[in-house]
Formats: sequence, structure tokens, C-alpha cells
Amino acid sequence: MSDFLMSCSCKGRRPKHVASSATHSRPHLIADLLRSRDVARFLVAPTGFGKSTVAAEYAQVVFSFRQTFWVNCESPCFLRDLDAGIIASRVVMGKVSVAEIKELMTATGVGMMDCKKALVEADGDMEKAVTLLREKGLATQAKKSGRVAAEGICTAVVKGNVGCVLEVNIETDFAANNDEFKAFVAAVADTVIETNPADVDALKATKISGGDKTVEETLQDLFIKIRENMVIRRFKRMEGILVPYVHGAGSIGVMVKLDSDIPADNAELLAAGKDCALQVAAMNPAYLNREAVPADALDKEREIMLAQMAEDPKMANKPEQVKHKIIDGKIGKYYSENCLLEQAFVKDDKVSVGKYVESVAKKLGGKIDVVEYIRFERGEGVEKKEENFADEVAAMTK
Repeated sequence: MSDFLMSCSCKGRRPKHVASSATHSRPHLIADLLRSRDVARFLVAPTGFGKSTVAAEYAQVVFSFRQTFWVNCESPCFLRDLDAGIIASRVVMGKVSVAEIKELMTATGVGMMDCKKALVEADGDMEKAVTLLREKGLATQAKKSGRVAAEGICTAVVKGNVGCVLEVNIETDFAANNDEFKAFVAAVADTVIETNPADVDALKATKISGGDKTVEETLQDLFIKIRENMVIRRFKRMEGILVPYVHGAGSIGVMVKLDSDIPADNAELLAAGKDCALQVAAMNPAYLNREAVPADALDKEREIMLAQMAEDPKMANKPEQVKHKIIDGKIGKYYSENCLLEQAFVKDDKVSVGKYVESVAKKLGGKIDVVEYIRFERGEGVEKKEENFADEVAAMTK
């Protein structure tokens, strides 16, 4: 092997701190290479030692000649240009091998440099490195917990006669499109369906569906990879004849519950339920029907209407009895705008949603009642931080 090195031409790119072959003898050149921090770059030079087989043999000499020598390299990308597996097991970064770093990256999904630091700190102990990454991730997660998470996914899932609507928030829409985040949301929804947790805290303490960790631990592992604040905001579990609808890749999640003597798998029954879910998503009714409107909400509406009449010169001098009759008429309009079953059907505004459901029931020879619905809209009620990109860039340059 040494004869091979002595006979090699050293034309082409050279590492830093290494003089040309015209001023150095071959042994001196080799000694300089062994001391050079840039030897990895030399190994992928286009000529001379840059040939993959030559580089592989040279690396073997490096490690057999001086076992305490470490190839210092900021990135292992040069391995792509070498024969697969020849150098990967030999070239090291700091005090850990590339293979070990790759194994930890695969296991955790964390970036290369973080994995390298964790392995160095753990003296190459893989389990300890994973623990260190988790601990650092938890610390970072605690720091980011105050950051606004108004993006994310609202989903609606049904399995058999059990379903749930769930909202999980994250900081950016880009991260919300991450496949692992989507898979996490789906697994949490399955967990709600399977375990019926009492609230979000109970859900976090529950073993996640299809996994061996709790929902909270799984979220922490995901944070280490994504590095954005994530919040399981709310969920609603339902049982019965359920029809789900998810709008706009998770911007709105809706579940409609029906009561019917028609078989639950009837296609027309489910289509009627889907139409009601679409109505809920589009029109966002506040109540199911007029019976569901609280008395205090009606009283507030009446007060507003009376105040508006008092400000209108044409209405101010009318008798109180006349005013109350006018208000009763306006309350009817309030019902038609805010109650699902009294809203104009979005697919045919000549009939109400209630009349549409009745027509489907009559056609099928049974009864259909819409008894409940739930609607989650992504980021609803979350105060978003207003960002000024120009100011942000200016602050970074100070």
C-alpha cells in the first residue's frame, strides 16, 4: 500500500496547508495530509487521489498509520461520491463515526450536527444520546411554548359508530403540511376514538394509538424533529350515526350526528348527512334549531333591536306594541340566519335545511333527525401575532 501511495500522482486539487508535489517529497506530502483538517476534501479531488478506489485505499492507510487521527469535516456529503460502504465505516466526525450519526438521525429525525453533538457528549452511547436529544428538545419546547400556534389541522374521523373532531395547532402552515405531523394528528384522533379520554390532559397521558408512548411523549419526539410549538387544542368525541367532513386540507372539521330508523349504511342517508355537514362548514350556524337558542341570547337581540329603533326617527315615535311586533318579525330572520335547520339550504335556497332533510326521509320511507353537530375552524379564537417582515429584517441587521 505504501508503494502505491509513493507512486501516485498528486495533481489536481489539494487540501489547505498542503504544498504542491513539486516542493514536497511523497512521504512529506503524506505526513502533511495526515495532519491536515481538510483531508476529506482532498479525498474527493477530481484527479489523482480523487478516484473513489484510490480514496478508499488511502483512507485505510490513514487509519492504519495513525489511529488517533480524525478526519475533520463539516459535512459527510463527500461520501456520496465514494464507493458505497467503503469509507462510511471508517471516516469519523469528531469522536463518532458517520455511521453512528446516520443511525441516530434515522432513529430520531434530528439534524446531523445536533446528532453529532449528542453522540460526542454521550461518548458514543446511542441510548444516552437519544435521552440527551429529548432533554434538550423538552427545554427548547418549553421556551417555544409561549409562541402562537394558530396553524395546523382540524380533522373529523369516524370508525364504526364512534367518531371525533380534533384540532391540533402548530406555528406555520409549512410545518402543518409535514407528513409526520399529519400522521400524528391522525393517530391522536384514533386515540380519542379508542380510549374516550375525559379532556386534553387525559388525552396527553394516554398511550397513543399504534405506539408504545403516550400522546405527550410522541408530541415531544415530534417537536425534536420539527422544532415548532404544537398544541392539542380541543376535541369532541361522538357516538351514533355520524357523518364527517373536512374542508380545505384541514381548515375546518365538521361532524353531524343523525337519528334515523333507516339503516346507518344507507347511501342516501349518509349523503343527506354530508350535505348538512357542508352546510355547517359553509354557513357556520350558531345553533341547531330555534329551541336551542338560549333565552338570554334572544333578550340581547331584542335589546339591540329596540336601541336601533330608538335611533331611527321613523321608528322612535311608534307605539311599543308595534315595535314589539316588528321585533318578533326580525327574530324570525335571526332564526333563519343562525339556526342550521332554518337556514336556506346552500344547494337549493328555495328550501330550508330542515325541509331538505324531511324530503330525503320521506323518499326513503323513514325518519331522519339532525340531533347534533360540531364544527372546529383552524385557529378560531387564537390571537395571531402580526408580523412586519420589513421590520423583522431591519432588526436582524442591527
